Amino acid sequence: MGGVNNRPWHPDNIRFLQSVLIPGEIISGIDRCHLRLTRPKDREIAARMKVDFSGQRTLFELRVEQLPAILSTADHGLSQWTI
Repeated sequence: MGGVNNRPWHPDNIRFLQSVLIPGEIISGIDRCHLRLTRPKDREIAARMKVDFSGQRTLFELRVEQLPAILSTADHGLSQWTI
């Protein structure tokens, strides 16, 4: 990846990310999607997401907590962030 992707994010963008990347809200959104989607393939994807997120909730919450700090630093190397 090019160097553009390794520059620190602007503080306003970090604050925005923190305001929308809330684990409980994301999981609730997935639940709502699962209830409202009508196409079987779409419902299947939402159902898999529900299972995946509930089974990995602790890891998901940790990653959400770490992400803003990582993106705030130069040469963060997010493209190589592994589970």
